[in-house]
Amino acid sequence: MIKVNLVPADILAKAKQRQLLLQGAVVGSLMALVLVVVSLGHWYGKHMLVQKLGYVESELQRLDRIVKQVEELEKAAAAVRARLNVIEDLLLGRAYYPIFMSEFAKTVPGGVRVVSMQTAAMTPERSA
Repeated sequence: MIKVNLVPADILAKAKQRQLLLQGAVVGSLMALVLVVVSLGHWYGKHMLVQKLGYVESELQRLDRIVKQVEELEKAAAAVRARLNVIEDLLLGRAYYPIFMSEFAKTVPGGVRVVSMQTAAMTPERSA
């Protein structure tokens, strides 16, 4: 069996060219579609990151206010502790002076007059 091609070559070339153009258009459209989908994915990711950044910044501001309040309360607590320590030191030392003075008055012989007396806190250097 013999095949005879009766279609002219220029028509076959045009048909092949149209087929190649159609295939190129399909491949180009698919690449454009992939590019659009990837771009939308990146845009959505950026949008979600911007929202998360806004939420994190608002939480940071809220926690910063709380930290400032805690620092102020710690300063106030330190001041109260310092005052309390001073009061406790005064209360501890207060009871010794009347006892000391009464014992001292008993040891001073009659006719002796004490003109002045000083007291000083004991430091580690003085106690040695």
